[in-house]
Parts: sequence; structure tokens; C-alpha cells
Amino acid sequence: MKIDDIKHVAVIGAGDMGHGIAEVALMTGYTVSMYDIADEFVEKGKNRIDWSLQKFAEKARISEGDYKKFMENLTTTTNIKEAVKNADLCIEAAPEILDLKKEIFGNLDKFAPKHAILASNTSSMSIDEIGAATNRPEKVAGLHYFNPPVMMQLIEITKGTKTSDETIKILVDFSKKAHKDPVVCKKDSPGFIANRVNAPPMLWMYLMYDNKEYEPAEVDRACMNMGMRMGLYELADFTGLDISYHLLNYFGERLHKDYKPPASLEKLFKDKNLGKKTGSGIYKWPEVGRPEIGEKAADFDLMNMLRIQINEAAKVLEEGLTTAKEIDTAMKKGFNNPFGPIEMAETTDLKELTEFLDGLADKYGKEIYRAHDWIRDGSLPDRAKGVPAEEEKKSPYEFENLIVEKDPDNFITTVYLNRPPVNTINSDLLDDLNSVLDLLEDDFDTRVIVLKGAANCFSAGADLAGGIPDSAWNMKKFTQKGQRTFKRFRDIPKPVIAAIERYAFGGGMEIAMNCDLRYAKKSAKMGLTEVTLGLIPGWGGTQLMVRHLGIGKTMELILTGARIEAKRAFKMGLINYYFDDDEFDEEVDKIAKQIAHGCSPISAGIIKQMVNSAEQIPLDVGLTLESYGSGVVFTTEDLQEGVFAFMQKRKPEFKNR
Repeated sequence: MKIDDIKHVAVIGAGDMGHGIAEVALMTGYTVSMYDIADEFVEKGKNRIDWSLQKFAEKARISEGDYKKFMENLTTTTNIKEAVKNADLCIEAAPEILDLKKEIFGNLDKFAPKHAILASNTSSMSIDEIGAATNRPEKVAGLHYFNPPVMMQLIEITKGTKTSDETIKILVDFSKKAHKDPVVCKKDSPGFIANRVNAPPMLWMYLMYDNKEYEPAEVDRACMNMGMRMGLYELADFTGLDISYHLLNYFGERLHKDYKPPASLEKLFKDKNLGKKTGSGIYKWPEVGRPEIGEKAADFDLMNMLRIQINEAAKVLEEGLTTAKEIDTAMKKGFNNPFGPIEMAETTDLKELTEFLDGLADKYGKEIYRAHDWIRDGSLPDRAKGVPAEEEKKSPYEFENLIVEKDPDNFITTVYLNRPPVNTINSDLLDDLNSVLDLLEDDFDTRVIVLKGAANCFSAGADLAGGIPDSAWNMKKFTQKGQRTFKRFRDIPKPVIAAIERYAFGGGMEIAMNCDLRYAKKSAKMGLTEVTLGLIPGWGGTQLMVRHLGIGKTMELILTGARIEAKRAFKMGLINYYFDDDEFDEEVDKIAKQIAHGCSPISAGIIKQMVNSAEQIPLDVGLTLESYGSGVVFTTEDLQEGVFAFMQKRKPEFKNR
């Protein structure tokens, strides 16, 4: 079985996670059946999908045609046999109750086709025990989405003892097809990667609450002052204290007794004060909106939560659950950490960290906080650099901030900017772009490069939320780095097509202008918007736009920061053409194939050089260069092939020689 064999996805559960997982599958192009135990649950889940897709259509992230097609591809039922009878992949998203999951998997095994993979969205429970409820444990794995599934990039895939490598590969490919970032937990262990690493700091939060060390609102205000949208305790209330309780209880039974929920959390759970869902928890919740937090902030350092994560990350690494890179990815993508615990260990004073951790262990009587030996002896950063054999075999085209899809049969490589939701540009993305262009420059299987954005958005420009350079000198260096990177799209001897969806603002527009051809969805909006932020277009915008539009129109667009629609951009000459949203992918693909198969790669590279230099050199010099270029292509086998194909009335088969 391969990823292309998956056509229909069944989602078991229509709640917060289930309906979101179903929506992701629909947007990836699958037909989906969604099951729950009662009509009211199914209908509510369907309505939430409908509402969300309509919002995406309103914001031009999908077309109206896509919205209708996705909803047509969704069926709902309260009959589990009906839900899974045609499924190639079943994803269970039921409450975190192990016996319930076992019962569900028994039914999935009974009613789903024999080839179907059975996956659980569990965040912590044993894949081995779930798989044991079936007669196909080799096809059972964890597929843990983070909430909300439509927006969060991380998916944790967990391999049970009997799960086959084929099953894991298909689920990795399934996740990537949805433009998600998968990490693989290679052993069945409570909490897998992300929730395991986050469990000790979560327990610490409740221990502080139990000991009345701080007022919860003052801790939350301190967290928000440090950039969190919602503080620790408000977030716990919002998610549901029952989830924290069950998770810590499970860890207490399966991982270490120290995780037993503190008395205050136990009482809240037993009194059914579970947070927002019950109206009361750590806070009193109003019917609409959020609880009052106030402006007083505790002397609380949020970084200590991340320091505790380093200790647990060392244990996860030692146990061989995954790699250092995947631990960092899980914590950054799953919990929006600014950096991963292993990355943080490289710049942390490990002697001081040892004292801090041992102090926590002594204070609370919890050995889980005792510093790990690799932290105590300072060896964690070096041990984390060990690369497992399977990681050595990874494709060179795997990047943190890009998705690369190769189509060698058609000589097309599609590069997706992958920093959803709007693919903002930072220094790391620039590094990845340089690396992929290094690879593609000498890749004979690539004759055309298509540049797109993940999540149906090209790019909204520079990552201002991630912070701007801290000095004029560093801003100059960052600007020049972007200029050098974007120029490489003009210099690489292969045609580059910018496929613009939703937004191409600021730096996103500047990338597009460095591409050879620009096509847009009819609903797309674009422009150089930096002036509205007190900035100027710094990645070539002032120089490139005037070459496309002339001085007057360039002045107008840059000085007003206008966000123009594709139709106007085409009339002005900023893009080559625009297509109806429903036809966009097909039309761009058609153009890319026409160039890849109909233009000799050698000719294309020379044409790029000639055309891009035409405005910068005198006509006589340009004509001389053109004559030399003609001489070069005259000596190639591709010229002979082109002539013979023309005479024989067939399509040429160029060999790039």
C-alpha cells in the first residue's frame, strides 16, 4: 500500500479534534466520512466544518468552488459500519479513555476493509494496547494532531511494537500531503514526544497552584507580558482541567508515580469545576469572552518552564524515542515554543540548570525533576548531535521552512514556502531557499521551478511578529541577505514561476518579482505594503517594480501601500495573467509542463540571462551577447532534436545536452 492508494478517510468522532481532522482531510482532497454516536454531535461537527470552510473562502484561502466540493465530499453518519466500509484510513478522535478506544478499534477492525490503516489521535495512550484490540496491529499507529488541527502544523506519528515501517511511511506521506510537519515517535511511550516533554512543566504549574505560591492571574499576566496570547492557567481552563487531570493520572500510572495530580487539581476535577466548559475552574468564566486577568504581574519567569523541558527532552533522547531535531520540531510546532529544548541546551549554563532542577526536586519531593546525568555532566549538546543511521538517509530536499515536491517525469519541482498561516519570511527561510536553489541548480531532473506557498497563501512578507533586527547595521545585513537570496531566482538557469494565492505582500511580492513568470488566482491580492508600517521595500521592491510598471505606477503603489487584486495587477503588467480560483492549479501546471517539455533547458538558461540583462546594457552589447548565445545552442544535441522533431511533426525530447 502507498500514499496514492488512500482515497477515502473515515474520522471517528466529530468533536473539537474530529471535525478539525475531517476538515484537514477534505482540504487535502480526500472524500471523508465522519462518525459520532448521536445525530446532534455529527450535525454540530458538520456545521463547524461548514463555518470554517466558508471563512476560508471569504478570506480567499480557498475558492467558492473548493468550498462546495469539500462539503460535497463529506458524509456523516451515526453508524460506524457505514462510516468505515470504504475507508483506506480510519482516524479515531474519541475521548482519552483507553477502554473506549479499544472498543472502537475492535469495531474498526471488524468493519473496515482489510487493507485500511487504523490510526488513533490519542495524545498519550498506548498504541500497543490499542492495536492489541485488532487483528491487524501492524496497521495500527498513533496519528496525533494538535488543536486546532486546521491551523497547527505538527502531527505526531507513533510506532507501536508491531506497527510496520510501511504504515509509518504512509502516515508520514499523508501528513506531508496535507502540508503538515510530521515527527515520528519510534517507540510506544506515554505522552510520545511533545506531551511527554511538556508533562513536568505542566505538573509544576499545578504544584505552584497547590502551594499557593502565586495568584494564577498574576502568573498569567506575566506570561502575556512575555508574549503568550493566553497565560498558563487560563489556557488550562480553556482546554479543560479534566484533560490535565487524566493526562497526569495516566503518567502517574504508566511513567512515574510523581505525576499523580496534586490535591487542588484532584478537587477541581471531582467537583466538576473543569474550566470554561463548566463555567468555573481555576477562574470563573463569563458566558461570553474571557476571565478578568488584571494588570498585576507576578515575578514569574516563563523561561523556567522551558528549562524544565530540557531535562525531560534528555530522557526522551536517551530512551531512543526520537531524534534531537524532532524533539525541537515537536515543541516549536506543537506548543509554539520560540526554540526547542535541545537547541536551548546548547546555550544554557548546564551547571546552573542542574542546581535549578535539583532544587525543584528537593522542594516538591519529586524525583522526576532531578537533573538528568547528561545535564549534570554537560554532555547533552554533544550527545544530541549523534545522527541515527535512518536520519542520514533522509532526502536532501527536506527543510524546516520549505516543502519540496519533485515531478521528475515532467521535469518540474514545486517549492512551497512553509511557514503557515501566511508564510512570513525570516532568516531561516532565506537559508532554506539558498540551500534548495543550490540543489536545484545542478539537478537535471528539474527544468522548471514553481514557487508556491503552503496553506493556500503565497507570502504576507517579512516576519515582523518574530522580531525585527535590533540595530540599523543588523537591519542592513538582513536586508542584503534577502536581496542576495531573491536575486538567485533571477540567476538560476531554469525558469521560475511564482504561483500567487491569497496574499503576496511586501517581501512576498518581492520574491514574486524576482521570478521569471507570475500567475495569480483571481482572488489574490498583492502589493508593497511596507510604507504602512513605517518601512520601505528593502528586498528589491523599489528597483524591480519600476522595471515592470514604470516610475509613475510604482510610486503610486509603494507610497500608498495599496493592496491590489489580480485583475488590476494584470492590467498594470505586474503579473503575466490571472485565473479563476478553480482553474488556477491546473493552468499553472499546464504552463510549467509546456516550458519543461517544449523548451530546451540550455536555451531556457541562456534566454533568462539575455532577457534579465537587457535593461542594464546597451543594445549593441545585448545583440552581441545574443549572437554568442545563438552560437552556443547551435552546437547542442537539443538543437538537432528540435529541428528533427519539427520536420517529423512530433514533440521534441530534449536531453539538456
